[in-house]
Amino acid sequence: MKVIVKKFSMLAIIALLALAFIGCNGDGTTTAGETTIDPTDLFENVPSQVIIDGSDSIMGNFKLPGEIDDVTITYESDSPEIVTFSDETDENGFYDVLVSPPNALEGGEDTSVVITGTMNYAGETDTFTKTIRVIAQNILEFDDMADVHASANTDDLVYATGVVYSLFNGGFFFTDGTASMGVYDGSLEVEIGDEVYVKGPYAFYYTLPQISGASEFEELSTGNTPDIEAIDVTNPAYVRELDSDADRTIPGKVYTITGEVWIGGDYDNVHILDPEGDIGVQIYYESPADSIAALEAYDGDVVTIDITYYTDHGDVIYAVFDGADADITELTTNAEMAQYYADAVYLEGSFIKGDTIDLPETIGGQDITWSEGTGETNATVDGNQAMISDELTEATDVTLTASVTYEGETATNDITINVLAFTANELVQKDKADLELEYDTVEQLDLLELPAKGQWGSDLYWTVMISGTGYALDDQGTEIVVDYTGEAGSIIVTAQIVNGTVSDYKQFSIDTTVPSISDISDVVAGDQGSEYAIQGVIYYAIQNGYYVQDGTDKIFVYNGSNIDVTIGDEVVVKGELGAYSGSLQLVDPVMSTTISADNDVAQTSQGSDISDPQSGYTYTLTGT
Repeated sequence: MKVIVKKFSMLAIIALLALAFIGCNGDGTTTAGETTIDPTDLFENVPSQVIIDGSDSIMGNFKLPGEIDDVTITYESDSPEIVTFSDETDENGFYDVLVSPPNALEGGEDTSVVITGTMNYAGETDTFTKTIRVIAQNILEFDDMADVHASANTDDLVYATGVVYSLFNGGFFFTDGTASMGVYDGSLEVEIGDEVYVKGPYAFYYTLPQISGASEFEELSTGNTPDIEAIDVTNPAYVRELDSDADRTIPGKVYTITGEVWIGGDYDNVHILDPEGDIGVQIYYESPADSIAALEAYDGDVVTIDITYYTDHGDVIYAVFDGADADITELTTNAEMAQYYADAVYLEGSFIKGDTIDLPETIGGQDITWSEGTGETNATVDGNQAMISDELTEATDVTLTASVTYEGETATNDITINVLAFTANELVQKDKADLELEYDTVEQLDLLELPAKGQWGSDLYWTVMISGTGYALDDQGTEIVVDYTGEAGSIIVTAQIVNGTVSDYKQFSIDTTVPSISDISDVVAGDQGSEYAIQGVIYYAIQNGYYVQDGTDKIFVYNGSNIDVTIGDEVVVKGELGAYSGSLQLVDPVMSTTISADNDVAQTSQGSDISDPQSGYTYTLTGT
C-alpha cells in the first residue's frame, strides 16, 4: 500500500510541475515550457492541409478532417440542399460530407458550393473557405435492380435495396430477388445477410455494373437470407462462354462449378480449370484472403465450389470465392470423377427441326457415348450425330443422353435442348424481316454499333460501302467509326444473315454528318460530362494519352492505354469532358486520321512560378 501512495504522490508532483510550465497567457497565446504558441500561426497552416481531391468534379460523398495540428475544425456549406455534414467525426476523426447532386433530368446544373471551415484552438477561432463543383447527374426512378440494369447509363445516380450475399475486398454483391448488383466502396462495413440501401453513381469495371462509391448508405436489418440460388453448370467452360457484355445481369450470379484447382500465371493466382485443362475462371485476387488460402490447399485436386461471377476481364473471367474449407467439396472416387466428366458435357447453340447436330466425342480425354433420352421420339442418334425430326410443328424439348466411363465407372447426363419448329431458311427470313437499325444518320467519329445476332438466332456479318470518307470496322465487324472529313457523306452497311448453310442479305443507307468543332478554350470552360470535338496538333504524348493544342488552349486526351500517335499531326478528336485530380481532360476519345503532319509543336515557357501549374503547359525550373 505504501508503494502505491508513493507512486501516486510522485505523479501528482509531476502533474503540478506540468501545470506550472503550461498555461494560458490571457492574450490568446498558449505557453508550453518557454515556447509560446500563437493560434494565428496554427490557423495559417491548416487550410492548405484540408485537401479535397477532384474538387472541380464532385459526384459523391467524401470526407474532411475534424482536427489538424490540435486545431479542431467544423464545417458548413452555403448550399445545404446539396452539401451537408455528419454531426460527429468517425473513428478516424473525419466528418462525412454528404452530397446530393442536382438532378440534370429536372434542369439541374453543375453547381459551385462554398464550404466554410471554422477553426478552434484554445478558445480562439478563425475561418477559411473551400469551393467545390458538384456535377449534376441523371437521377432516375427505379422499381428494382432489374430496372436499374435495364435503364441506367454510366454515371447515372442509381439506388437499390437488397441483401448482401457475397463479399470481396473493397465491396460486396447484394440482391433484391430481381437481379444482383456490385458495390465498390471500401469504406462500407457489411456482412452476409445484411439488408442495405445504397445510392451512388452507376459505373462499370470491365463488364461488371456496380455502384462505385456510395453517396448514401444505410443498414436496414441483419441476419436475412439472400434471395439467390446457385446455378449448377458443373463445367467452368460454361461460365467462361457467358456474354456478360451483352447481359448486365450475369455479373453477380452464383454458379456451382467443378474443376481442377490450378495455381499459376504471372501472379500465381488461383484458377479453376475445365475438363480439357483450359482456364474456366480465375478466382478474383480481391476475394477474402482466407477463402483464397482455403482453395490453395487443393492445388491439383478436382473440387466443387460456388463462385460469384465478377467480370469478364478480357483475358479471363474473374469470379469471387468467399467460402471456407467447408464450402469446398473434393472429388475422390472414380464414380465421382465419372459423374464429373458426364455432367461437364453440354450442348450450346440454337437448334431447329431437321437439324443434324454434331455431338462432342470426348471430354477431358474421356470418350462420350450418345443415345436418345428415355422415351425420346423426336431425335435419332447415330454415333456422334443426332438427327432432329423435320416434322415438328411447335417448339419442342429434345433429350439426348451422354455416357462417360472413367476407370471402370460409368455415369450419364441427360441433356435437354429446345428445338424450334422452323427451317434454317425460315429463320433467316424472319431475321431479315425483323432486322432494323436504330438510326439512319450518324455523326462522323461517332461509334455505330451493329447487332451480331438476329432475333431468331441467325449470325450477322457486316460489310461497309462508303462514300466521301474512310471508316474503321472492329474485328467482330459490329462496330463502325466513320472518319472525319469536314463534309457530309453516306455509308451503306450490308448484313449477311447466316443460319447454318443458309444466308441472305439486307442493306441499310446511313447519312454521315459533320461534328461541330469547338475551340479548346471553350471546351475547358464547358460542362463536364458533355461531348466535344476539337481540332488541333498533338504536341506531347505519354503512356495513357496525349496533349492537343489549337492556338486557344491545350488539353489532355486520356486514352487509357498506349496509342500510336505522331507528334506534329493535326487531328480531330471527339470525347467527353472530364477531370482527373483537378485537371480537365477528354475521355473515351475517338480520333480521326491525320489531317496534316509535321506541324510546329514548339512550346513557350510559362516561367518558373509553379504555385498553380496548368496541365499541359511548360515551365522553367532551376535547382539542384
